[in-house]
Amino acid sequence: MDAADARLRQTLVFLTTLALLAVPVYVISLTADLLPLQLLVADHSAALLDAMGFAVSREAALVTANGFTFLISPDSTGWKSLLFLGALVLAVPGTPWRKKGIGLAIGLPLVYAANLGRVAAIVLAEQAWGWQAAALAHDVLWQVGLAAVVLACWLAWWTWARRGRRDHSISRTKEKPLPSRRRKGDFGIDFAVAIGVFLLFVTWAFVLYQESVPIAEETAREALDQIADLVLDNLTVDTRSLPARFGYANSTTVVLYLDYRWPFGQNTTAVLFKGSSQACNITDNRLYWQSVVSPGDNYFTVTFSEQGGNLRCAGGFSTAGAQPATGYAAERGEAVSLDRILHLNATNYTAFRSRLGITRNFNLTISNSSGTVLSYGLRPPPASDVFARTLLHELEETGGNLTLRVLVW
Repeated sequence: MDAADARLRQTLVFLTTLALLAVPVYVISLTADLLPLQLLVADHSAALLDAMGFAVSREAALVTANGFTFLISPDSTGWKSLLFLGALVLAVPGTPWRKKGIGLAIGLPLVYAANLGRVAAIVLAEQAWGWQAAALAHDVLWQVGLAAVVLACWLAWWTWARRGRRDHSISRTKEKPLPSRRRKGDFGIDFAVAIGVFLLFVTWAFVLYQESVPIAEETAREALDQIADLVLDNLTVDTRSLPARFGYANSTTVVLYLDYRWPFGQNTTAVLFKGSSQACNITDNRLYWQSVVSPGDNYFTVTFSEQGGNLRCAGGFSTAGAQPATGYAAERGEAVSLDRILHLNATNYTAFRSRLGITRNFNLTISNSSGTVLSYGLRPPPASDVFARTLLHELEETGGNLTLRVLVW
């Protein structure tokens, strides 16, 4: 066996060993329960984010940082990267076990730390640019970043491990190598080329797989917007805001009126002045309200929405001597209705999903400055990728702010 054959044999041994060591990836993917590792990574991620100044809470593998909720799924633990680095180190032929042990002892913690850094980078991206940027960072840093870290760690270890190593397979050959055909260091070139070709085929296989098979995360992320829109459509009502003006020379209590033909929602009419509701009543198509005005122009907002309910303008004041106010064009809008929130809360979750054609599980949380108003749907499981969308809306009945968070998995 000449030197070239010996080098080729070592390369084939490496690739064969690497392929065999990759078998546990499929076994673990199909059978293993990685929840303990998920909890460990979630705990360390929460500690890192807390040290970075985020307001962090954790429930099992679900972590929330400054309102951004995400799940440490099995793939988010980085176990495949750890296993692949171990396979790369163990597959190199002719390397003492002591050096392999050193490579694993240093490389595996580095890859684990890099995965925690990836989690922190995703949270930073979400805080700076929104959940779309977080999703992009998740994909790029997960698929490319960790792979680069693994290869960098392995190449650094391989370069160190080869120093001073003799090529025993070549020294045992009976024929002398031909200096004119091979130079010292050619084995390293052959080895690097072989690894490059191997990684090229692995990359090609992953690209082909992603193009041929729908990825669950992509599907869930696309479904998130659809489900959030469907849920929001069931909670919101069309609204109108009609500006009105009245000018007066003195500060006094006056009764004003405005003639208006309501397209809908006359019973929901309210009059706001400087953010406060005014006493009002309605007779046919004339709206009366009582208010304390200031010298100069006073601006009011008449609001109503497309929903039923009891008459809101039912004030008992006298309308004698009422003065006309000037109305302007109504502005269209939408707001979350408390009546619809209560109706949703009384609706069976399975029936609601079926009626809207929703196939994925979801959870809706509605909160205001006082706390949680509603939590509807299922709790996210500890072993699934969960995608979140946060929406800000006004409550139609009070004008207060609401935060709606939709989780989909």
